[in-house]
Amino acid sequence: MTSAVFWLVAAHLHTSADVGRASGLFTSVLFVCFVTGMGLPVTLSRFSGEGGRESASLLSWSLVVVGVVSSLAAMLYLALVDSPATAVLAERGWLLALVFALITMGSALTLLVDVRLMAARRWRWALARVASVGLCQLMLLAVSHRLGRPTSPSSWPPWAPSPSPASSA
Repeated sequence: MTSAVFWLVAAHLHTSADVGRASGLFTSVLFVCFVTGMGLPVTLSRFSGEGGRESASLLSWSLVVVGVVSSLAAMLYLALVDSPATAVLAERGWLLALVFALITMGSALTLLVDVRLMAARRWRWALARVASVGLCQLMLLAVSHRLGRPTSPSSWPPWAPSPSPASSA
């Protein structure tokens, strides 16, 4: 539900070109998560429901492997794929590429956590995690709208108030 609200609000706050590029980046994150998941969500759903030491060890190692592989694959993806969405990150520098890698890693890890929660029949925890991420997305959307997009070096940092027309004369 929060994802639908997120995209509806984003469509009203930003241009269709920006929403399209954001959609492309989101699809890129999902693609990298799928490729780097290595079938571990299925393995976790099958073998982690009983609990115990082996289940905890499987989850721990899965989180480590998928975390490292997904972040590295995200950086490789940005280096190899040339699209309007990835070009936005390339124009803005390495910091946004790092943010993309962290978001990709976080998405891959939350998939594993969600599968573990569902296998353990912890539905309330899974729902609370999904709802909290949705609320964070909406807050980030508000922040991104407030900050805007810097267009020149004089508008840096992006959180600095823009000069009023009267003061620039």
